Amino acid sequence: MKVIPELVEALVAGDREACIRAVKKALEPEGDYELILRSLAEGMDIVGSKYESGEYFIPEMLRSARAANAVMEQLRASMNGRGERVRAGTVVIGTVSGDIHDVGKNLLVTFLRASGYTVHDLGVDVPAERFVQEVEEKQADFLLMSALTTATRYAMKEVIALLEERGLRSRVKVLVGGVSVNEKFARELGADGYAKDVRSTISLLRKLSE
Repeated sequence: MKVIPELVEALVAGDREACIRAVKKALEPEGDYELILRSLAEGMDIVGSKYESGEYFIPEMLRSARAANAVMEQLRASMNGRGERVRAGTVVIGTVSGDIHDVGKNLLVTFLRASGYTVHDLGVDVPAERFVQEVEEKQADFLLMSALTTATRYAMKEVIALLEERGLRSRVKVLVGGVSVNEKFARELGADGYAKDVRSTISLLRKLSE
């Protein structure tokens, strides 16, 4: 798959200024938006892999995410000038009712926005009604829910049941994650997928968008 090596390397290094230089060069004279987005995805995938292997930690992840955000700002500015839009999809995300853990969720939100998704972060301790209301109002493509404890993870089932009751379930892809969740539990819930970390979440979102 063709990418822009300079952009990928700058993203992996978390070098915001080098990212801006690389994307500005790539946008001249008319720019290949798909190539830039592929390069962005490749760079962030490498960052996620380094985090998963223990080579990178949260500060390195955040530096790369901020650099990716700078790339997206350049793309949006260029596309707006031509009447085009960058849009990977609309995501509603939150930690379920009874759970107040949000470190992993907040990191994911940063990466989702850097990857071109429109993200509506509902925060923590989110009741089922709020999730469903946001999915309907924002016409979300994806609903992402997280739970840290086994006691709170069953709130996800309530959300999915309410989506079905309102006739919204077929309109939105539901992904679940968190320490208390696994692939088996996601299947039991009737979710569309389970993701254990940032890298697998982005990968699964792309797969479900195909």
